[in-house]
Amino acid sequence: MQIVQMLGFSAFIATAWVLGGRLLLLWRRTREVPELAMGLSFLVGGALGYSCWFVYSLVRMGRVPGDPHDVATVGLALSCLGALTNAAGIRAAFRPGDSRALGLLVVFAALMAIGWGDTFRNASGHERWTFWLAMGTAGASYLWSTGECLRLYVVLGKRARFGLASPLLVDRARLWTVAFAAVVAMVASSLAARAVFGPDGMPPAWVSTFQSLCGLACAAAIWFGFFPPAFYRRRFEGQPEASV
Repeated sequence: MQIVQMLGFSAFIATAWVLGGRLLLLWRRTREVPELAMGLSFLVGGALGYSCWFVYSLVRMGRVPGDPHDVATVGLALSCLGALTNAAGIRAAFRPGDSRALGLLVVFAALMAIGWGDTFRNASGHERWTFWLAMGTAGASYLWSTGECLRLYVVLGKRARFGLASPLLVDRARLWTVAFAAVVAMVASSLAARAVFGPDGMPPAWVSTFQSLCGLACAAAIWFGFFPPAFYRRRFEGQPEASV
């Protein structure tokens, strides 16, 4: 199980670094909000945030020195910032000018700020419900992202049947849906583990293994969705290209 856990953690973190960096390089050329927001999301919430939670798990197990509360406070801040920048990118890409989407973004930010602020001030070091308010809100923002990508996948799939969208583009929307759904599953499993084993309990190894498998699925979906290799592209050769 430890090998699977390490592979999941490492693959997700490495993919987040590469993808975040490439999206920021793309933003330097386009100066568009989605590229900037999504790039920052992968770097802050994915690469840095997930690395911090990995360190947090090691601290709680006593494998490395440190204060679990301090590490968790930093990890929560990075996760919330990553979720917010992701939500901002989703709004800019899927619902520009939509006041309801902007309102949802403001609600996400307020709930995360309340949860993180209370966690920061919590001197006891024990997890409070506000910690999971922030994490649950972060998960809800990725659930929104999943829904938007799923909606795009369905629309493009209908167009592809009439030759109005590339099958490769349809598959990319599917992979983006899988990637965001995997992040939702990671957050949901953490919430469920805390509900079952208590805020200060140590979840069994299979919880971390499941999260690592979700990380592997997310990393693979992200990579094939943004950087499909030649052998993967060949699956779609001879099929109609997009005309929209």
